[in-house]
Formats: sequence, C-alpha cells, structure tokens
Amino acid sequence: LATEQASPIPIEIGSSLPASVPHFREVEENVQGASISPSGKRVVFDARGELFTVPRK
Repeated sequence: LATEQASPIPIEIGSSLPASVPHFREVEENVQGASISPSGKRVVFDARGELFTVPRK
C-alpha cells in the first residue's frame, strides 16, 4: 500500500473433496455404448456422461 504497486501473491490450493480424489465406482448399469479401438487393445465406453478407456482383457 505504501508504494501503490500491485504484485502477485503465490497461492496453492489443495483439496480433499470427494469429487477431486481418485476413486472407483461401479458403472456397469449406466453404460450406454462401447467400442473397441482400431488396434483392438483398448475398449472405450460411455457411462454417466463420461468416456472411459480400459485395456481389453
């Protein structure tokens, strides 16, 4: 305030909110579509409005 100049203040915000912490959830009842990658090594499917890609077993 004495110099009337602005300067950045470094701020780091960590979060432990449930939505930001990696977690597992059963989505098999919510799967709406699925497809195999061109290489055949991965499968992509959509569930709950999100896309998931997993290795093919």
